[in-house]
Amino acid sequence: MPGLLALVGLLALLPRWGHGEELRPPRAALPPFPESSLTSRKRQFLEMAASKATLPRDSAVLAPTCVRLPTLSDFFPSSAVERGTASVPKIQALLARPAARLHEVFEVLKATRWGRAVLAKFLPRYGFEIKIEHFTDAMREEERAGGRLAAALYSPMRRTIYIDRSQPVGFVAPILLHEIVHSLDQDAARAAEGETALWKVLAEALDAEIDDAAEKGDKGVDQVTLRDLSPTQISRLGQARLALAQYRDVRIYRMERVAYDVYKQVLRDLSALFPAYYGPRLAAGWDQAYGDDALARAENLDPATIARYRAGLCRTQ
Repeated sequence: MPGLLALVGLLALLPRWGHGEELRPPRAALPPFPESSLTSRKRQFLEMAASKATLPRDSAVLAPTCVRLPTLSDFFPSSAVERGTASVPKIQALLARPAARLHEVFEVLKATRWGRAVLAKFLPRYGFEIKIEHFTDAMREEERAGGRLAAALYSPMRRTIYIDRSQPVGFVAPILLHEIVHSLDQDAARAAEGETALWKVLAEALDAEIDDAAEKGDKGVDQVTLRDLSPTQISRLGQARLALAQYRDVRIYRMERVAYDVYKQVLRDLSALFPAYYGPRLAAGWDQAYGDDALARAENLDPATIARYRAGLCRTQ
């Protein structure tokens, strides 16, 4: 069938189904669709198909890559970290100021070993390749409406970091460093491009299935419903949608894991330098909130997918 043939390119990436307990995603809903040309009706088609599909519990997850997780040293080798001394009283005076002057935020970060390493890569690109702009209330409300509670953002499309510069320098500094790591992560950029390409394949496959059903039923494509597709077609579309959810989860996990690790390390370093400012925040759990479980909750990732990926149950092209 034309529709099934159109899916071959995508489904070749899926694991070969074996025996084992079938697995449905435990979260209430699949992650949202990326920006695409899919109409709301076609999106509903895929969500309904996914709700009827399952993936075996012991199957490998679809991922951008199966190489080990990146570490801080992969991004910023220790040999490249310059030694430096910080004027503690001078920087202490900056921490409570509003972050209106970005150079003051950079001064705080330069007081730490990893802050200097990250900024050594970032600052030559700042203002040219990558910009930093204010994270407005309107942007925050838009994120909240989408179910996301972000303190800052990095937009790969705009190559722009957005931070709330009305917040104190000491609060903004480690958050800005987290976003800077995203802006320097070329692996994450390639993985995002790969996800976009897979969505295009799935969208084309869905169009082919709908066209095939319309021709067989002698009806218009806008009159085709899920009942016009065979159980096999529905299952394959649903499995492809679930596999793409896995790809998205692994992509975000890999990207966020290293950025959260940088954030936590710099926060610990800042706490050692400025215990009066950062000590109470650490006591409130700042550096404990970024384990894998917390990360999965914050980013709406499927914990089972992440656990299987970490266990080596991983598959790519």
